[in-house]
Order: sequence, then C-alpha cells, then structure tokens
Amino acid sequence: MRKWTKKLFYALCLLSLLTLAACSDSSKETTSTNSGGSGTTSKGEKTMYLGLTNPPGTLNPINATDVSSQIVTSILFETLYDLDDKLQFQPKLAESLESKDNQNYVLKLNSKAKWTDGQPFTAEDIVFTLQLMANPKVASTGLKGLSVIDGLDNTGILPAGQKGITGLKVVDDHTLNIKTKNPIDPNYLKEQLGVNIRFLPKHVLKDVDPEQLQSNPFMQNPNVTNGAFKLVKFAKDQYVEFAANKDYYRGTPKLDKLFFKVLPSANLVAQLQTGEIQMTVPSVGPIAAEDYDKVKNMSTVNLVPGTPIYPQFLYYNVKTLSDVKVRQAIAYAINRKTIVDKLYKGQGEVNDGPYSTVHPYYNKNMTNYDYDPKKAKELLKEAGWDFNKTIDFAVPAGMKTREMQATVMAQNLQAIGLKVKISKYDLPTILQKGAKHEFDILLIGIPFQLDPDRSVFFQTGAPYNFAGYSNPEVDALLDKGKKEADPAKRHKIYEQLVEKLQQDLPVANLMSSTAPGAVSKKVKNAVPKDLGMFYNIQDWDIEQ
Repeated sequence: MRKWTKKLFYALCLLSLLTLAACSDSSKETTSTNSGGSGTTSKGEKTMYLGLTNPPGTLNPINATDVSSQIVTSILFETLYDLDDKLQFQPKLAESLESKDNQNYVLKLNSKAKWTDGQPFTAEDIVFTLQLMANPKVASTGLKGLSVIDGLDNTGILPAGQKGITGLKVVDDHTLNIKTKNPIDPNYLKEQLGVNIRFLPKHVLKDVDPEQLQSNPFMQNPNVTNGAFKLVKFAKDQYVEFAANKDYYRGTPKLDKLFFKVLPSANLVAQLQTGEIQMTVPSVGPIAAEDYDKVKNMSTVNLVPGTPIYPQFLYYNVKTLSDVKVRQAIAYAINRKTIVDKLYKGQGEVNDGPYSTVHPYYNKNMTNYDYDPKKAKELLKEAGWDFNKTIDFAVPAGMKTREMQATVMAQNLQAIGLKVKISKYDLPTILQKGAKHEFDILLIGIPFQLDPDRSVFFQTGAPYNFAGYSNPEVDALLDKGKKEADPAKRHKIYEQLVEKLQQDLPVANLMSSTAPGAVSKKVKNAVPKDLGMFYNIQDWDIEQ
C-alpha cells in the first residue's frame, strides 16, 4: 500500500490556487524578448505575453501539482476533455466516452491526434501513463481519483504482484475499454480521467526505469508533446516560452510564440498598463482587489470579472481544537461579509459548506454560521475554553489581500476573547505545516472541481485532510457518493454529507472568491476566465 508520506508533498501543491503570489523579484524578469506590447517580435512573428503571479514548479505532466504547472503542462500535453465556463465537458483528445450501464465505458480517441515527432497518440499511451501513475515507486500525483477503475486499490495503486490495471483494455489504437468496480456517474470519469490527467508518449519513455522517471531529462525538457504549442525554454521563476505546433491536430495556431511571464502582483498591473503583457491568467495571476478599479479604468484593457467558484477553507486542527463548540465559535466570530465587501471589493460571495454557490451540489438548506459574536462567546464559555491559550493561525504569505484578510479574522477572534498569533509561510512551508497538522487554524484556497466527491479533503487519512478529521459516518457517505451513478441519488447523499460536515466543522468555508482577469483590446479570440480559458488556444490572435 502506498505510504502517503512518501509522495504527499507533491500532491499538496494542488491546493495552491489563489493562496500565494509569486516571490520572484521583478529584476529577474526576461523582458528583452518583448517588443513593448506590439504583439510582434523583431522577426514579425505574432507573440502574446501572459502574466502569472504563481510560478510553475515543474514540466512533469504526471506530477504537475500546483495549478500553474497544471496549466503549462496541459498546453504541452493535451487532456481528453476540457471543462468550460458553462460546466460542460468539451472534447479534445477524446472523441467520445460512452456507456450503456455506467460501468463498462468505451473511450474513442480523436484519430488525428499525434505527437510532435509525428507518431500517433493512441490508447497505449493512456494505459502506459495510468500504469505509471498507479506504481507507488513513481513520483506522481497518483490515481486516488481513479480508484474506481477495476484493478486499482482504494488509494489508486496497483496491488502488489499485479502488473497491469485490469479495468483497462486496448481495443485498437483509438479505442479503450474502461471497466469500473461498480456503476459510477459518467461525469466523474470525464473529470477525473478526462480533465485531470495528462499523458506521456509510450514510444519515447517505455524503456525508462519507472523509479528513475522523475529525474529523466524528458521531464525537465519534454521535447515530444501533443499540444498546440511546443516548449522552447523554461526559465524557472521567470518565464516559459512556447512556439506554435504547426502540425497541431485541431488546427495550426494563429500565434507563433507564447510567453508566460512570472510577475509580482504590482508588476502584473504595471505591465498590463504598458502593454508588456496582453493577458492575465485568473487562476494563477488574478487582479488583486486593491488594483481592481485601476485596471477597470485602463483604456487599452478589458477587465473580466470572475465567477465565485473558489472556496476559501479555514482548516481546524481537530486535535488541538477538539471541542466542536470551539470550532463553531470561531466560525460565528468571523465577519465574512465585511471581508468580501471591504477587502475583496465585492469580488466574492459568503457561503458555507464545501461547495461554492455556483456548484451544482451546493446545499442551500445546510446549517450556516452567520456572523454572531455573542453566540461565539457563549459557545466558548460552554466549552470551558482556556483563554490563556494562543491559537496558531497559519496563513500563506505573498498575497496582500489574503494577508489583510487574516488580520481582520484575527481581530474578529480577539474580539471574542481569543489570543491569536498569525504565522505567515511561503507556499511549500505552509503546505508542509498542513500535512503535519502543525497549526491550530489554517487559511487556504481550494480549486474548483465539478464532481461533488470531496474524499481527498475529508476522508480518514486522505492526502488533503489537513484537519486530521476522522468520522466513520462521513467516510461511509463519501464512499457511497462516489459509487452512486444516479445524479438524483447522489444529490441526496451529498446533502447528508454536507450537513454532517457542517455539524462537525473540521473545515469552515469562509467564502467563494472570484479571480478577475484582464486582456488587451488587441487580443482576439481569447478571454481570461476561470474554466476553459485554454480550450481554443489555437485560435488566439493579436493585432500587429
């Protein structure tokens, strides 16, 4: 069985969404390639510059855990589907995924898809990649979300002595049969397999020792890919340079070059003004709330409001805050509406539970923790709280608004008599603190996921269960929800789950924040948005 501690750090960076602005100094930026916003290089090539504040950490497509890395690797390595801003699955490498019984699926691949060395993308590449990710000796994000496939254990690992995933059968180059352990919601498979997994070229890596894959030169400089753009250079913490893949199966890109520039938040706005970047990436380079009005008033730029889809979790350490009344008191004490209205300039919504307000499984009838400091004080008194104890509040550093939010929250808690110490950490450190439960309360943003399964956050021993929470009833509901194929029945299961979580409160959802984006008026066919932003990347264009 996989030891979570062996790979946990790699998996944790997934939770970096909207938690941390990049720490890189602006003096490290590579601007010599930029022509001052004209959208051209000295050779007359069409070039677009995108700004992000969170630097990608890796180009390894099966171990891309921070959101910036997931975006960059998805541009190089196509996914089967993309999830758009209308919460619909749009096909990419996949042509279709169908089943008559919700257990035996037939995946048809786009027959035109090929790698940049001319070799076709096949079902063998999918099986090869999934079996690597199911190997506990391979550094990867793992297949926890695909443990529903026959032949994998409950952690998404191949059982000892088993050489292949029995639920995968290659029919031909462009057809793969997938069998799950029991009937499941088709959208679950589309998201977990279709959107979240990027595939490796078997013909390039088949002879590499799986244990040495992480250090293989291909993972630092992937030169055989299948996306709309090919890698030119990855200057870590500075920029990623791409060139068009002229043989891209969905059409030759209109742009010749594409740059992702890593910038501090203030420089992001400044370079939008000067035209040194033409677009931001909301999920990893949102316009900060304090800069919202400034960008809105730029005559050469369109500001694009975001959608409130990103929950902000306040994790409680259920060992150090073992009395649920204390956790509930903290929730009642926080004035979330003031935080949204004042700090975030209204760019967000107050809500409870593990889902954002626009999520299909959002439970409108759940127990809520509206601002009520009087009730908070009563609960602390009932719990017999020791007011001499100091609460360690772990906060991600680097994003001004988030740090200000933590200060307001600490003031709210102090107003009901609690002693609070804010501890700011960089991203790797705060994620390690979360994994080791070295905090009392911890603030972090959570990426959007369409499927309602939240096992990774709340199931006993799960990798993102920072709270250290364990409840057999919740574990059973999570298992039941994952295995149920009927959406109507799933809704009822997750309604029960949400209510139970709201009672136990291992995590409080403070709000669902938005991530506004910005784009130059010279840009055509491209819009900064939360979901599906890169689906039509081959059609992006810019005025010369």
